[in-house]
Amino acid sequence: MSEESLAGSGEREETKKTKRIPVSPVFRSLNTMAMKQPEEAALPFGIHREPVEYDWATAVRFDIIKNMSEISVIIPCYNVRTYINQCLDSIVNQTFSDIEIIIVDDGATDGSGKIADDYAERDSRIRVIHKENGGLSSARNAGMNIASSPYLMFLDGDDYVDERFCEIPYRLITENNADIVCFEFERVPSGIKSGFTEKPRMFSNDEVLVLLSGWKISDSACNKIYRREMFDTIRFPEGYVYEDMGTAYRLFEAAERIYITDQVLYYYRDTPGSISKNIDTRTKSDVRVMQEKKFAALLGRFVQDREVFRSPYVLNYAFEYLVTREPGTNRETEQYADAIVRRLSGLRKTLSPDKQRLFWLYLHCRPLFHLLCRAKKYR
Repeated sequence: MSEESLAGSGEREETKKTKRIPVSPVFRSLNTMAMKQPEEAALPFGIHREPVEYDWATAVRFDIIKNMSEISVIIPCYNVRTYINQCLDSIVNQTFSDIEIIIVDDGATDGSGKIADDYAERDSRIRVIHKENGGLSSARNAGMNIASSPYLMFLDGDDYVDERFCEIPYRLITENNADIVCFEFERVPSGIKSGFTEKPRMFSNDEVLVLLSGWKISDSACNKIYRREMFDTIRFPEGYVYEDMGTAYRLFEAAERIYITDQVLYYYRDTPGSISKNIDTRTKSDVRVMQEKKFAALLGRFVQDREVFRSPYVLNYAFEYLVTREPGTNRETEQYADAIVRRLSGLRKTLSPDKQRLFWLYLHCRPLFHLLCRAKKYR
C-alpha cells in the first residue's frame, strides 16, 4: 500500500475516533500564510521560525483534532503582575476542565508575561503569545486568531472568576442551542452587580437590544460565552478604549438566540490603573465614538417601531442620545437626531418632568439646551 493510501486510511480512522468539528478561522489564516513566499512565512504575533517545506493545513488540522477543547478562554495580560496569579489560579482550577487557555502578553513590562510562561510550563492547556503592546482589542483579536475551540470566553488579567465560570455557561449554551449566553458579574470590592433584573430565559436579539439600551445588560465581553462563528465577521475595534461598547451590540444583532442567567460568575476588579478610573481627553473621545455607533445602531433599529420606542429603556436611551451628543458633528447625525426628536415629540408626556423641561429647551432654545447639558457634564 502506498504512503498516500496509508495516510488516507489513518486520517479516516482518526476522523472516526473524533467528533466532527467546525472549520476554524485558524485553518484559513495559517493556510493563507503557507501560500506566501518563504521569507513571509513566519508565525504571527512575534513568534518566528525559519521557513520550512511543510503542509501547514494538514499539520494544523491533525494537531487541533488531537488537542481539541470545547472552550478557548482568552486572557489579555498587560502590567498586571499584582493580580495575574489570582486570575490564572481561578481559570486553571475550573470544574469544567476541557478548555484551552490563551494568554496574550501585550508587551507587559512588569514581568506579567514571565508569570504566564511559568503557568504554561505547569499546565499543558495554556498557550502564551508575546506581542508588542497594541491595546486590549489587539490582544483579544490576537488570541481569537489562534483559538481552536467551538466556543470563546474572555477574561481580563486583573480580574478573576468563579470555579464554574466555564461549566455553567457551557451547559446553558449547548443545552439551549444558543449563540450567546450572558451571566452576571460583580465589581470588587464594591459588590455592585451588572444589573440584570429579568427572569433567566431565552431572549431574541430585539429583546436583548432593548435591555442593552436600558443598561440592563452589560456591554462587557467578559460575562458571556459565544459560539466562535459570532466572530467570523466581527472583531474588537483596535486603537480605541471602551471597545466593548462598540462590539456587544453588533454581536447581539448577529445572534438569534441569547440566553441570560442571573448567576454571578465573573469578578471585575476596580483597580487604580483601570480605564474606567482614568478618564482623560482621549478616553472621552473614544467613548463618544463608540457611543455614537451604538446609539445609531440601536435607535436606528427601533425608531420606526412606535410600540418598541415606548419602552422606558428605549425612550430614555433616545433622550440620552440628545443630551450627550455634540451638535454639528456631521449632516448625517443631525438628520438622525431630527428623526429621534420627531419620535420623542409624540411621547414627551412619558418623560420625567426634568426631561420634559430639557426637551422643551431642545425644541425652543437649542443653544441654551447644549449649554445646560455641558454644565451638567452630560458631555
